Amino acid sequence: MALHAPSLGSNVLVVRAPRDDDELVRQLTAEKLSIQRIPIMKIVPSEDKIPIQNLVLDFDRYDCAVFISANAARFGLSWLDEYWPMLPMQTKYFAIGEQTAQRLRDYGCGVIVPRVDATTEGLLELPLMRAVEGLNIAIFRGVGGREVLADELKKRGAKVTYIELYKRDIIPAAVERARVAMASAACLIVHSSELLLALGVPPSAIASRLRLVLPSARIGAEAKRLGYQHVTVGSSATPRSLCEATLTALKDAGAY
Repeated sequence: MALHAPSLGSNVLVVRAPRDDDELVRQLTAEKLSIQRIPIMKIVPSEDKIPIQNLVLDFDRYDCAVFISANAARFGLSWLDEYWPMLPMQTKYFAIGEQTAQRLRDYGCGVIVPRVDATTEGLLELPLMRAVEGLNIAIFRGVGGREVLADELKKRGAKVTYIELYKRDIIPAAVERARVAMASAACLIVHSSELLLALGVPPSAIASRLRLVLPSARIGAEAKRLGYQHVTVGSSATPRSLCEATLTALKDAGAY
């Protein structure tokens, strides 16, 4: 199959932070799509390392460790590898998203991950996450972000500690380039609400034409509030799901 409709351009625009090994881009390229990557965010390690060090040194007091993202797993495992050559036996490991889970598996951790709904909400539905009263839970994540997971675990009686490992910095110049590129793209893939909001309110001509692909209904609702008229939500944030959602969006537009 090949992409048609040159008036829309052949580009699928991807704006997330760059990755050394981008499986989504590989799958989209295999479908003969032309990919334009304009990262509007960069991931940088937290500069305040002493608090992280202190929390990691106390890692054996946690009953559960939750890794929010692949970046949380990458940075978190690097810290744990430095101070815990043998991980505590009693700690249970949880991941949001299959890519996050795979990083933990590659490190040798047994990991529990929601299979159907690979989101915070899906994680909270797991039986083990419903029986957390009195447990100490560490959440490995970036600085800031949603509070839904910690708030709900606290309501269920858990003691929650954030281990914040990195920052997500928006790149203003790249945002401007991406907004220009949206005018000729057939489809835009956005992985988070933070990226979506950084792009701002789209011009009406773009909002009425551009196909937007997102990993969750929550972000989809935000996109519609911004004015996007053609929103396709993948079944999860996995590369396969987002690739399939992209193909669906382009077919619906008559552009694939």
